Amino acid sequence: MTNKKGFTIIEIVVTLFIVMAALAIGYYTFVKVLRLSIYHSSTQKSQINRLMGTALLRYDCEMAGYGLTQSIPKNVDSSNYEEANPNSNPASNFNNAPYTPLPFQIGSYKNASYLVIRSTIANINDASRKWSILYYDKDSLSWKIQGYDDDLSWPKSEQDYHFNKKGSKDDDYYVIILHEKDLYAKQNGFYKFKLGMLPQNANIPPSGYTYIVYGVDSDTQPRMPFNRVDYYLDDKNKPTNICAPNTFELYRATINQSNGKANPQPLLDCITKFEVALKSGNVWYTRNNPLDLNSSLNVQEVRIFIVQQSGKFDPSYTNTSPITLGDKDTGVLGTFEPTGDQVHYQWKLITLSVRPRNLVQ
Repeated sequence: MTNKKGFTIIEIVVTLFIVMAALAIGYYTFVKVLRLSIYHSSTQKSQINRLMGTALLRYDCEMAGYGLTQSIPKNVDSSNYEEANPNSNPASNFNNAPYTPLPFQIGSYKNASYLVIRSTIANINDASRKWSILYYDKDSLSWKIQGYDDDLSWPKSEQDYHFNKKGSKDDDYYVIILHEKDLYAKQNGFYKFKLGMLPQNANIPPSGYTYIVYGVDSDTQPRMPFNRVDYYLDDKNKPTNICAPNTFELYRATINQSNGKANPQPLLDCITKFEVALKSGNVWYTRNNPLDLNSSLNVQEVRIFIVQQSGKFDPSYTNTSPITLGDKDTGVLGTFEPTGDQVHYQWKLITLSVRPRNLVQ
């Protein structure tokens, strides 16, 4: 009689159970790793965008007041000095023209801060990056622009920040002229000149003054003797497929010199809160405590608080902890407490502390 050996039903069931358990553990581990991979890739992308966006915001705050006049001549009026177009909301709600421009201005929009920054370099272009000195040459009895009309040259490391000699594309750049932060204007109130027509077209009388020429725009006659950039929250064109409910985009909008229209560009996605505090003297100014001219000219520090979504929706994650915007110096500027589906997202508080480099301290 032949002895035939095989597997019993129990052995097969036990083996299948072990295999299924191993597959289940492997599947669970794979899903967990996949989720972490998606989360980390999303987080890394957010971090890169955050670094780029906050770097530009920091730069604008540092350069506030650069090339900005501290007085407007009486003959310069609303016919040749305007800001945002009246139909360009919300930017037009924060116009200073035709009065002396504020380097910083804070207001409210969408239950958050609305930050206005004015400087010649706020809208970065080929002209606004450059400046030079306008002086009276006693030998030739004429006005000259250093490095442009004469043979004097700037250090090689600074050449890109100064106007080039005649015959270059710099001839068509629109510029303004300042003397000790005061805007120069002709008797008819005209203050915006093409570089190639200076200094004869400005009709500056011989004197011991030294003027500074600042570039404003590469090809458009300015409607204001500076450039302007606005930061604010809005939910237009928000990427709803990745952002939590009730979030916004943080926009950076420059004001077009030709028609006064705002040119908004999204800077940071999935934002719930944006609050700004400015220190002038011993006072912290916020959207509920507006700046005046003297305070705006003497801002010593800017603190910005932003709450941004970090990562994607995760139903297995729940967090209802509130986030406070502000600190012991500024006081509480606002709070954010996740509700609804927001509790299934992670949130990050971004804090910036910036010291302006171009204001009167």
